[in-house]
Amino acid sequence: MTTGTSRTSISVGEGLTASNPVRVFAAVQPYPDLPGRHIHPTFEIGVLLSGQTDRYLEDLMIRLEAGDVYLSPACEPHGWRAVAPGTILLVVYFLPQFLGEETFEGSLWLSLFARPASDRPRVTGPEMRERVLEIAHGLDQESRHQQPGWRTSVRLGILQLLFTISRGWHPASQEERQRAAHSSDLVRVMPAIRLMQSSPGRRIGLAEASAACSLSPSRFSLIFRRAMGGSFGRFALRSRVGSAAELLLTSDLSVAALAGKFGFADASHFHRAFVKLYERTPADYRREGQ
Repeated sequence: MTTGTSRTSISVGEGLTASNPVRVFAAVQPYPDLPGRHIHPTFEIGVLLSGQTDRYLEDLMIRLEAGDVYLSPACEPHGWRAVAPGTILLVVYFLPQFLGEETFEGSLWLSLFARPASDRPRVTGPEMRERVLEIAHGLDQESRHQQPGWRTSVRLGILQLLFTISRGWHPASQEERQRAAHSSDLVRVMPAIRLMQSSPGRRIGLAEASAACSLSPSRFSLIFRRAMGGSFGRFALRSRVGSAAELLLTSDLSVAALAGKFGFADASHFHRAFVKLYERTPADYRREGQ
């Protein structure tokens, strides 16, 4: 996969590896456009550079203007619909180890992504918006030219971006503040996340995932939910459906073949899971994507 900037339609963050853990690109969103839906095993940051778009995160819809930011954790269903011509979005896909164990006031930066979509930091005020756009254009330039050390520059830019939108922001509830204090949780479940990333589509059960983290299944389940904002089972299911959706667009495998390949009991089971996450049938998704 080529890493860098391309003004094309948005694609998922496939192909990232330990040696190539980040991809940054500016994408033109077609207008008008059918709502797009994605699920992929990478973390995502988006900054709207121009235009206007509706962004769907879980069950939340927000309208983004130029300079607005959204955060999306791995395997969260999300999507978009451009509502103005000239809509350009800067997208950053990265593996969690790209930011590692960097903390801010005692909490991992990655813990921002595990919060409910309605309680993640956002841009407030014209000064913050101007600063965000400045950082985003810098990330765009770094990824375009890829001078020596560009990944380090991109990493610093991402941290600057997260710092900027987090200033003056506080979690909405005491429960969320308590969750933020568990800054080691994501580190402890990272082996399970890496296991799924290295085996896309393979059905990985709770026992295998917890053993990879040297935790009991019950302890692993508790820590995973606290770190990722949802159960391991939900995360694993979304990961498999997302991998299957990618093959719907890039292969001619039948729905039944995809169901078997990604560990579903039968085609109807896969169909139900797919519709719930993508709000369209596998056949409709393939036809629209083509």
